[in-house]
Amino acid sequence: MDQHDRKGAVDQQHDLARQGLRHSEPAIASILTAVARGLNQSITDGLLVEAEQFARMASTADLREGLDAWIERREPRYGGAWAHIARPEETRRASLASDQGATTKRPFMLG
Repeated sequence: MDQHDRKGAVDQQHDLARQGLRHSEPAIASILTAVARGLNQSITDGLLVEAEQFARMASTADLREGLDAWIERREPRYGGAWAHIARPEETRRASLASDQGATTKRPFMLG
């Protein structure tokens, strides 16, 4: 690999890192964990690792924010915490708190 090829590879790595920074830190950590743990496993075991990581993210405020942002067609504002929301009323409160005073109504609430 010559100097030009190395620079291109480094530039691609930087682009990938910049793309990742737009997303939830816990989600990125879960993805990296699933890839690292599932890499040398059978497809069945790899899918179990992936399901485990998804289950860890399913009840987080970041997942709720990502879904809300997608529904509202806006950029998400991730808190980056592993805070879990256990009950539907807490999901609604966390979702409303993330609005920071916005008056738009959501078409529906999950949870």
